[in-house]
Amino acid sequence: SSVSSSSSSSSSGSVSAVAATKDASLRILFLHGLESSLNGRKAAYLRAKYAHCECVDLQTSLWNFTRANCWVRHLVRNSRRLHVGAVVLAVAAAVLRFADVTLFNGSLLAVLLLVPTLFMMWDAWPEMVSAATHAMMEACLERTERAVRKFHPDVVVGSSFGGAVAVFSLLSQFYTGPTVLLCPAHAEVNRRMAFHWTGPHELPDETRIVIAHGSSDAIVSIEDSRQLARSDPRVRLHEIQGGHHRLRSLIGQGDVKCPVDLVSLIEEVVAM
Repeated sequence: SSVSSSSSSSSSGSVSAVAATKDASLRILFLHGLESSLNGRKAAYLRAKYAHCECVDLQTSLWNFTRANCWVRHLVRNSRRLHVGAVVLAVAAAVLRFADVTLFNGSLLAVLLLVPTLFMMWDAWPEMVSAATHAMMEACLERTERAVRKFHPDVVVGSSFGGAVAVFSLLSQFYTGPTVLLCPAHAEVNRRMAFHWTGPHELPDETRIVIAHGSSDAIVSIEDSRQLARSDPRVRLHEIQGGHHRLRSLIGQGDVKCPVDLVSLIEEVVAM
């Protein structure tokens, strides 16, 4: 079951502007997306708007091995069957190269080794994905918890994968305050680490969440945000009509007309 269905939330489903005056004294903690960084556009926007703004360096990526929380690095590190499969394939390659075998015998040996190895990998793939995703999330939560303890934010803002980290921070309850989620990937991340997440699936009682999600988001389904917002009155959803995953219109850089911006979303969640 996904966090969105388990956490129960409810949404007005409407997009309405929030009349609020920016409180520049707010302490904002920002969690960037999977392939973004400390120097992303949203991080720069928040630093320009707020005197006290901290961005957590999550070091995440899907394929970039130079980042500490690269998903593929976690996949390789945490999957014993992947290690076994690699050893088997290496042995097969060595035998085929150096052993004195005929072409037929070599091909037969390759098939006998490859078929069970590939089946083993296919059978274990969901568990491998779960282990890698959980390891990456745990590393992100450790970094986020350290930042929360040190910075004491008034509001946490999470974008995409950073939105998932924000949700799991709430579930872990080391942060329970006002939270803004931008196209959050919480439900997809929860589905991917279903075999390993053993923490709670209920949001803390004091939690208040405002979500902005583009209706044309092709990366993270808006239905996950709708589900989270339908099941809990503490969660509000702004559907940005025509908005895509990056939601640059929230920081004044997109070409989609948007009745809210990132500052107004922050002010809205503080006022809830």
